[in-house]
Amino acid sequence: MTWLTWRQHRIQLLIGAAILAVFAVLLLVTGLQMASQWHSALVACTATHSCGDQGGLFLGNRAVGFLVIMTLGTPVLAGLFWGAPLVAAELETGTSQFAWMQSIAAGTLLRRTLPALAITLAGFIAVRAVIALWLRPHYMSAVTVFYKVTAGYAPRGSYWQLAQGILGPDGRAISTDTAGPVIAGVPASYLPASCAPPNAGAGPIAPSCARALARFHGFVTYQPAGRYWTFQGIETGIFVALAAILLTVTAVALLRRDA
Repeated sequence: MTWLTWRQHRIQLLIGAAILAVFAVLLLVTGLQMASQWHSALVACTATHSCGDQGGLFLGNRAVGFLVIMTLGTPVLAGLFWGAPLVAAELETGTSQFAWMQSIAAGTLLRRTLPALAITLAGFIAVRAVIALWLRPHYMSAVTVFYKVTAGYAPRGSYWQLAQGILGPDGRAISTDTAGPVIAGVPASYLPASCAPPNAGAGPIAPSCARALARFHGFVTYQPAGRYWTFQGIETGIFVALAAILLTVTAVALLRRDA
């Protein structure tokens, strides 16, 4: 039984292993260069207090950046064209009676190839969206810094900005989406009329206007770049736990059907 299963799926395994090996060699060859360029850029932006994006994955080598993005789709491709049909196709053709012993959850439960493909794709997109949009920003408590609007503030080094805005005198966030004049980030419509001359924001701030601005505070909420590997570990644990749950469901379903 094990030999027959190997004969059926050896081509997929060998192709997958070859692709993984090529990608690993590519990352090994370019990894040191990318790390050196990143650290040089980080030192430069720290010295000038203006880091910005620094190019992200595309710093120094765009080909590797695109390959890294492409790997986001690797799990769903494997699940769609290898995992989902692994059991479902054999259940449809009847070869499951002697050819396989374990497989993926969706194909085992649905027992049809096309529904298993659809569920696999939808499940992958849903999990990635939930993690990226709702869970990832809250793996650790974000840092929020309040500052005077007349002074300005930017976190040191690299960071992942989650929110930014201005609080009014009552402590509530104000709308900064305006086409009118803006003084120190505050729309003139929130300030006394004396703060909005024709050259508002272009020259020194009058004392009366400075007193009005002192009642406004800016804030920025972010995750420091130093938490990157901690976030990676947390997310890896989440995916490992999900995989364990799916494997358990598969095992239980198979044992019940065999019984």
